[in-house]
Amino acid sequence: MLYQLDDDIYPNSRGSYLQGAFPFPGPPWYLVVFLPLGLLFLGKAALSWALLNVGFLSLTVALTCRGLSARAVALITSIALLAAPVQGHLIVGQFSLIVGLGIALTLWASTHHRPSLVAVGLILTTLKPHIGVPFVVAFFLWSVRGAPTGVMRQAGLFVGFLVVLLLASLAIDPHSLSMYPGYLVTLNSLPVNKVCDTCSSIPTFATDIWSVASGDIWRVRFVMSSLLWAILIMPLVIVGLSAPLFISATVFAILLSAPYLRNYDYVLLIPPLLITAQSTVHISSPSTRRIIWGLLALAILIAGGLPYLTDRVGQGRYLCVAPLLGYVATIVLSVVVRPAHR
Repeated sequence: MLYQLDDDIYPNSRGSYLQGAFPFPGPPWYLVVFLPLGLLFLGKAALSWALLNVGFLSLTVALTCRGLSARAVALITSIALLAAPVQGHLIVGQFSLIVGLGIALTLWASTHHRPSLVAVGLILTTLKPHIGVPFVVAFFLWSVRGAPTGVMRQAGLFVGFLVVLLLASLAIDPHSLSMYPGYLVTLNSLPVNKVCDTCSSIPTFATDIWSVASGDIWRVRFVMSSLLWAILIMPLVIVGLSAPLFISATVFAILLSAPYLRNYDYVLLIPPLLITAQSTVHISSPSTRRIIWGLLALAILIAGGLPYLTDRVGQGRYLCVAPLLGYVATIVLSVVVRPAHR
């Protein structure tokens, strides 16, 4: 089967053709998670997916805003639904809100000592591998520092669940695992992904301004991403922050250092922004609270409101400032809060 990319949507991809099945970039276990939707008619599947995403957002808010009333959770969810990345995510029908739910579930389960749910949360984050894999590695490194015995159980459950999902995906499609690397190579070779005009992170910004050769662009992005990951996250592991602050700072750092992050992927700012905001309430210093809330408010304005006023190319230039502000706010918060691993 032959597919041609729409030149009106992807003006940089003229003459780009895909031979065979469309190279969906999700890992093989997407087949298991989304099989029920695939059994529905197209219109019903689209509506169901939109409603599910609203549910994912609501659960994310509820899990990260512990102690708030149902009315407060509903209000925060309603405000979040108006944010530009969330609207873009729902319109395009993307898969990032379920990853945000995985982050929120990992936080809730780790603070409530529920290792099986920690494993489920971590697996949900891997539905976006370039986000989830760094998050899983960072989380396990943080866990080893504080509770080596507990992390072995969490890691065992994580691997066990993942193996079950892989076997199930192979039962649905025997070629799902073997064809996945080829899908990624094909998709990443397309001009629209190399240009990535709606992407915003430090590696994508750097390769744009440095005019890196097309054949080297992904190698450079992933090398930069790995270096930034180590620089921004390893100190957090060494210091030994509490679970909420570590997860929040780590997500901000991953968004900053991601090799590939579209504008609608900035829905992943919701969990860390809520985590840091809620943790700030308990600070005794009013001036420090104002600084942190000011940084968070600016991050929300940049990521949630400003995209309505700018084009997609402009968004690629400034969206990464939002996780940078969030990361700084969380580091400031961690300095004034006594570190506690649990």
